[in-house]
Amino acid sequence: KLYIKAGIRPTWDNGKMKVLPDVLVDYHIQEKKIIVTAGWVAHVRKNTYQYLVSQNPWINQPVKQFNTRITEVYGGVKGTLANSFNYRVQGGYLEQLGLPLFSNFAKPSLFSVLQESKLQAFHWQAEMGFVLQDKFNASAKMDLYNFIGQQTYGGAWHVIPVQLTAALRWQPTEKIMIKSDLYAWQGALFETTLNTNRLPAVFDLNAGMEFKVHKLVSVWGEFNNIFNRKYERWNNYPSLGFNFLAGIRLTFDQKQN
Repeated sequence: KLYIKAGIRPTWDNGKMKVLPDVLVDYHIQEKKIIVTAGWVAHVRKNTYQYLVSQNPWINQPVKQFNTRITEVYGGVKGTLANSFNYRVQGGYLEQLGLPLFSNFAKPSLFSVLQESKLQAFHWQAEMGFVLQDKFNASAKMDLYNFIGQQTYGGAWHVIPVQLTAALRWQPTEKIMIKSDLYAWQGALFETTLNTNRLPAVFDLNAGMEFKVHKLVSVWGEFNNIFNRKYERWNNYPSLGFNFLAGIRLTFDQKQN
């Protein structure tokens, strides 16, 4: 009923060796159904140019390259019910050293990559999923960050404080796949002349369908931003409103008969 992993993770960061914790404790109150969990983990993330562009495609060339050391201490409960429903709820303390922030205050068309020395937060997370015979899959996840300490700048610029994501996949027949995705978050802070402002909240719902006309050919279509809500994930870069996309998917079978 009790599982303990107590280890360390030696890591090189900017030419210096760091010994990071890797501790996990699981206690099964009811086998697999109710598990009390706690952990103390840390890792170093390399903020390569490829990674930064994947987060924000509108950045200027960074002045320097730096890594982020992420440490989290958490506790919560998780489990699986009836082999179909899984859940996890946890909360804890999160510290990020050398976190990249993004600001387009100096040049509105491009974002400067700034190095925040230390950002501290309470991090709450809840997620759930439901799977039914590979025909139906639904999941949802929510992250909430309550920032409690910051060392270098006046705000966690363009870091989303509250985010909800949900996904649904339904295959009613062998040839048809129906899907839907929801993205919602509280707008992030951004730097302005006098102080820090916040972008508006976001609610973006998408839905689509794929139909397999042949084992190698499928046609698909999807409706994006169904409620036609224009928003900005990044300051001065508005999203598209309601739009429709369609296409043909070709699958090249690698098997030789």
